Amino acid sequence: MKILITGPPAVGKTTLCLKLYRKLVEKYKVGGVVSLEIRKGFRREGFKFLNLKTNEEIPLASKHYRSRYKIGRYGVYVENVDKVANVIESSIKENDITIIDEIGPMELLSEKFSKTVIKVFSTDCNIIATIHYRSNHPTIRRIKSRKDVSLYVLNKDNRDQIYFKILEKFGLV
Repeated sequence: MKILITGPPAVGKTTLCLKLYRKLVEKYKVGGVVSLEIRKGFRREGFKFLNLKTNEEIPLASKHYRSRYKIGRYGVYVENVDKVANVIESSIKENDITIIDEIGPMELLSEKFSKTVIKVFSTDCNIIATIHYRSNHPTIRRIKSRKDVSLYVLNKDNRDQIYFKILEKFGLV
């Protein structure tokens, strides 16, 4: 099963992934990563990945990191995105379900990450992934066009419905 979740920024894609993880792990082996904000007080300083199996935090981007790879005001740790690609590859081998949050502009700066996403979507593994709302990146176009992918557009009114629809697909409702 291949599930893509999209929606505008701050609509709750990561929250949905974490909520799904907590429920799915009751019945399945679940791994992968979620992307979280790094905050100082009320100010966003950057982003990090959280490995769902090990709870390891891997920096993704920071306002204070000088990098030739920038998205907005954030320098991106592309070498860390490469590490996350390894986490995803391991997860599809070891788990029943792999969560990839998010497949977005920062992550897709890594060629290894992009190739890994295409590779895992062409397997028969169960994947729940979030994608950037308006991205036209070739990797996102490629996975969205797959016939075996279900795409859900999240908004504030349908968040609970989509949660239950996804759980139903895995036999948990």
